[in-house]
Amino acid sequence: MNDELRQMTQSGDVETRRRAALALADLPTDEALAHLDRLLGDVNWRVRKAAVESAITFAPEAIIPVLLEGLYDAENAGRSKTSVEALIKIGPSVLPFLYERLVEEDVDVKLALILLMGEIPSRSSIPHLIYFLSHDNKNIVSAAVSSLGRLKDPSTLPILVDLLNRSDDWTNFHLIDAFAEIGGPEAVDR
Repeated sequence: MNDELRQMTQSGDVETRRRAALALADLPTDEALAHLDRLLGDVNWRVRKAAVESAITFAPEAIIPVLLEGLYDAENAGRSKTSVEALIKIGPSVLPFLYERLVEEDVDVKLALILLMGEIPSRSSIPHLIYFLSHDNKNIVSAAVSSLGRLKDPSTLPILVDLLNRSDDWTNFHLIDAFAEIGGPEAVDR
């Protein structure tokens, strides 16, 4: 990266950093990624949005690991949120990377991964989400229920109905939303 662009990424001026974030899309991947990672966590939302637009131009196998690492940044909520936004925009090619990380012990990251599966429509996520319906953390269970609802697949209704018969109020609240999302006579009867 040339020195001028490097200085732009570190400028105190928001518009200069925003332009630098957009310009990163024109660089070779190796040159852009370190700076892009920093700009995805910028203090200004306009810079983060521009970084997302650049991020999604790179090959998924290059940018997805960088974005997934952003989910682990407990100190920078902007970076985490921006990483989620970019992963959703990239779409289904993200899913195999998510599935590999579902064994993650960090509850916040696991929640983010489960919720991401609901934002990227794919039937291949259903078995992974069903697995988490029996998790001992009710927030994980509720996230899986919500994601199944967002996938709108009626084949999941019998499993969700069964859960309705054995869950707590917190999970039931999410089940009601899932039934509304999925729709259909079986969901409405619940």
